[in-house]
Amino acid sequence: MWAKTGEIIYFSRFLLYWCNNSRFLHKILAESSLLTHF
Repeated sequence: MWAKTGEIIYFSRFLLYWCNNSRFLHKILAESSLLTHF
């Protein structure tokens, strides 16, 4: 039971971290793609 709760907390933290990272990555990709167009 406790292990499951811990896993859920860990997974939700991982999801939040990934969401923040992917937003950051999209920003970098967008900026770099703009730079390569010039």
